[in-house]
Amino acid sequence: MPGRKRGFGGSTSAWNTAGDTLSVKNACAMYELTEHDFVHSDPPIECKRRSSYGSSYAVVKHSDCAALKKRLTVRANEKEKQDLIAKHGQAGYDAIMVKKAAEKAKALAEVNRKEIIDRLVRNIEDVFQEASSHGVSATLEGLTITKTNAKKDWYVDVDKLPTPIDDSKKTKKYRLSDVIGASLKSGHGMKLRSKMEKSPEQKRFYARYQLDTFVSECQSHDDPSLQTDVYARARLKIAERVIQKKAELEAEQQSLRAFCLLVGPPSSADTTSPGTKTNASSTVVTPPKKRKTCASS
Repeated sequence: MPGRKRGFGGSTSAWNTAGDTLSVKNACAMYELTEHDFVHSDPPIECKRRSSYGSSYAVVKHSDCAALKKRLTVRANEKEKQDLIAKHGQAGYDAIMVKKAAEKAKALAEVNRKEIIDRLVRNIEDVFQEASSHGVSATLEGLTITKTNAKKDWYVDVDKLPTPIDDSKKTKKYRLSDVIGASLKSGHGMKLRSKMEKSPEQKRFYARYQLDTFVSECQSHDDPSLQTDVYARARLKIAERVIQKKAELEAEQQSLRAFCLLVGPPSSADTTSPGTKTNASSTVVTPPKKRKTCASS
């Protein structure tokens, strides 16, 4: 390493563990340091020299690099603080720090909000997908279900059934919304989805549960515009997919038009039924009809 050698040397222990050391060149790139930082480190940084194919290079420990980076960062921050105080005074420095803290909090809040919106968009897209075939039930309010039907229709395990509405009655009933929620935790998702494909009403109930859950979570964030922003983002994503699918369809239609232009329109041989055979010259050959016979009395 060029420059003064102050701070290099030291003990020979803890240098042979794989992954604990790295070359000074790599350390500078990884920790955003310079060779000057290593040479003038206070306290000094331990260093050993190794060779590869006759070339010598300096090696340092990761732990020392991290500690050096931390010390330099603290010193740089302190210098920046003192420079600001000298320029703006203590009151001016405090005002600058308050503004920076507010900007940092705002940036963090925006990042968190974006992550929330991304997750909620995925949730509401699931609702749209469920509702695309049979729609959404108007409400789950007041709808109940018996234990037998909860197990039969929603595959809810007995030990995961919610609290019944009236435990004193012989035939206990449960809120449908609670049963659907328990069903999602039962681990029978594949069976439930297969069953819902055959039951439009059940699928509408499921879509309503998802929509109610989505709205409830939006309201829990105390952000009045959150739900509107999620709807707008989801609408935009769906519209983008529609445009993409239309472009793909148009490309396929253009391929078909080009095919017809080069080969010609489809002939009767191209549109024959599965029971019709064609010979080598593409002439349609109809299977011979079976001769009718009279059943003996």
